[in-house]
Amino acid sequence: MQELGTAREPRESVEARRDVRERSEAADRSEALLAVLSEITHAVAGTLELREVFSRVAEAVSRVLTFEAMGVIRLEDPETVELYAVAGKASEHGGLGSRFGKHEMSALLWPE
Repeated sequence: MQELGTAREPRESVEARRDVRERSEAADRSEALLAVLSEITHAVAGTLELREVFSRVAEAVSRVLTFEAMGVIRLEDPETVELYAVAGKASEHGGLGSRFGKHEMSALLWPE
């Protein structure tokens, strides 16, 4: 029984509006992701220089993914890696060309 004198909106109408809003937000996220993926494709196709590609990819990704820093490491030998490219905050361990032992990095990077 509905109370007289109140302007209550039916629950179905509220849920329908919420559903439309959520779908619209999902579509906006999808469009942003597609735009970033397109930009990454152009960056990769535009040059073979990994550092340049990585810089452009990181710039594009930053529009849909928040990160402090991301990088590319290169395996020099079975126990040593080199920081080859980096985007975001500079590493506290050094800059490009810095070398690290695998044991100094997350074990998640080295699946057995």
